[in-house]
Order: sequence, then structure tokens, then C-alpha cells
Amino acid sequence: MGNPQPDFAAAPHPAMTDQGRPAPAYRWDGAYALLVYLHAQTIRQAALDTPTPDFDAARLALREASEVMEGIERYRRHPFLRYAPAKPIVWSRGSVRLLDFGGKGPPVLVIPSLINGSQIMDLAPDLSPLRWMARQGFRVFKIDWGKPGVEERRFSLADYLEQRLIPALGAAARVTGEAVNLVGYCMGGPLMLALSRACPDQVRRVVTLGAPWEFSAFPEHDAMRERRGEVMQMLSSVEALFGVIPPQITQSFFAMRDLSSGATKFRRFAQLDPASAEAKRFVAVEDWLNDGVPLAPPVGRECFLEWITDNALARGKWSLGGTAFDASQIRHPALVVSAQRDTVVRRAASEPLADVLPDARLLKAPVGHIGMVVGAGALDAVWRPVHGFLSA
Repeated sequence: MGNPQPDFAAAPHPAMTDQGRPAPAYRWDGAYALLVYLHAQTIRQAALDTPTPDFDAARLALREASEVMEGIERYRRHPFLRYAPAKPIVWSRGSVRLLDFGGKGPPVLVIPSLINGSQIMDLAPDLSPLRWMARQGFRVFKIDWGKPGVEERRFSLADYLEQRLIPALGAAARVTGEAVNLVGYCMGGPLMLALSRACPDQVRRVVTLGAPWEFSAFPEHDAMRERRGEVMQMLSSVEALFGVIPPQITQSFFAMRDLSSGATKFRRFAQLDPASAEAKRFVAVEDWLNDGVPLAPPVGRECFLEWITDNALARGKWSLGGTAFDASQIRHPALVVSAQRDTVVRRAASEPLADVLPDARLLKAPVGHIGMVVGAGALDAVWRPVHGFLSA
């Protein structure tokens, strides 16, 4: 993490994923079929769907669309496979594990989102904020949610809190013999706050990274509120078909917000030297994005219906085991990190949390949602301030 360009060259090839499974030889990108469709539509709109066809515009659209398709094909066939040395498991139950990143000093427990895999926090040996924190005087632990097993498929967020997070926090406290600092990323932020409220004596300080709170700021909120019954029916149909909420549902939900950014990043990737560290980092991040994690149906209903549609967090209506969660009762010192270029959890959705927590300060970081973890500027913009806050 001290060097923004990770040493990917040291990764063995072929490699195994950090779950011990071979990485796919041919990648599937969820945006591929959609971009194929847009490719054809762009050409038709530029050249055919106008009274006077503009063939110069059609040629430009064709070239840009072809560059996007070339970037996607290069990504799908890139030989790089991510490798990061495995960390010891100090506690596990069901599909959930508590990983120990070592280090000496005050304990820190990092809680990632349930939607994507936790490996974003440890993408490569030189692109890992957790390994960096361990070198800077903290004993670092991370929750690895895994994919919901037979038991977790019935879990609500309250079940994850009671049966997974509380015991994991207890294990970290027993190992270190002291109160634990908590860091929650994205969806892991509200869960982390609920954990700190449930176990106040075992928690020292709390940090949220791009955590959603005010869901009325989500662009889908109004439409989903008006069509709540249809959203509920869709989730019920998906559950009946798959038994879980597949990752493609949540990935498509966020991808449809900003298709132009997806197109731009693949056009840029098409121009990179495939052997460069930048290209390999791009592949590592894209692999993480596309290796989504299914959601337990009760969790999916809470996220899409209670959180996004009903804005339950900000309204104080989020129920955990029959008790409404009230963040204003959290007394731990808190740091709320809002990514100023975040298109997943926008500033207006994350920053109001700083006004709710009684002892909170707000950090406005000039990064994006993923960039706050693995971006070239993440160390100075996010992790050094987090280090300073937790060291106070």
C-alpha cells in the first residue's frame, strides 16, 4: 500500500483464488451482453433514426463502441489471475470467517459489504489497506462473509448480527484482550454500527467508509417507492427461481446507473499495455466486481425494500430483531468517510450519518467508492486519516 502500483509480477501463474478455487480461464462480464446491444443501438440512432442520416456521427459512434468491445474482450481473455497469501482463520461459523492480518497494537475489525467479496480489502500484497494498517501498529482482523450456506440462506441482517458478528467481535476481543476498533465499508457500515450498539463495552472507536444512510438520495428511491409492490414481487420470483438473490441482480442495479462510465473504463483499458501493473490492477478489480456474492433472500428484501425503498435507516425504522435501530444512541467516537466522487453511495447518502452520530467527525475524501479502498490516492486520502483517528 506504500506503493500505489502493486507488485503483481510476483503473483504465480496459473494461480488460485484466495478461497482455494481456480480462477476462471474465460471471464464473464455482466455488462457484456448489454454493451453488445448498446453497440447496435448507438449505430442505429446515429445513422438511421434521424430524418437525415449523419454518417460522420455513425462512424464516430462505431469507432467508440468498437473500442469498448475491444476493451471487454481484452479483459475477458487477460491471463492475469489474482493472488494474495491466505491469512489465518481465528474464528468461523457457517460460511463466515474471521481472518487475522496480524500486527501489534490496538485491534481493528473490518466489516466489508455483504454484496461483493471481502477480497477488495486485500487485493494484492502491495494493494492491501489491511496489510498496511497491520504494519502501522494495529492488530487487524477482517470479516469474510463467504457465500450464504444452508443456514445463512435463511438469515436476516439481525441473524447475521446476532449469530455471526457478535461472536466474531468476541473472538477478536478475547485474542487481544482489549476493546476493538470497528471499520465498516459500504453496506458493512450500518451493520458495524448495529454491532457497536449491541456490544458497547467491547468497542473503542468506529469508522464508516462510504456507508449508505440517507436512501432518499439514491436515484432509484422515488421510483421504487411508487412501485414497491412490483419490487416485492420481483424479489419473490427471484427467490423462488434461485433460492437466493443472485449477484447479477445487485450488479445490474448499480451498473445501469452509469453505463457511460463502464464504457469509458473499457475504452481506456483497451489502450493499456496488457503486461503493465495498471492493466493487471484493472483486471483484479474487475474480477472482484464480477465475482459477486449472492444475498440471502431476507437480506435482499431488507436492502431493496426497507433500506432503499422505505429509507428505513434515516427514518429510524430499521428493525433488528423487533427493535428499531437508533444510531443516535451510539456513544463511541466516530469517523464518517464520504467519498466525494462516489457514484454508488453518493455524498448525499453517506454524509447525513455524521449528523446522527453524537460524537462524529466527517472526512470528505476526493476518491470514488472503490477508490477509497484500492485507488492510487486511497492511502493519503483515507487510510492515513483513519489511522490517525484510531490512534487518538
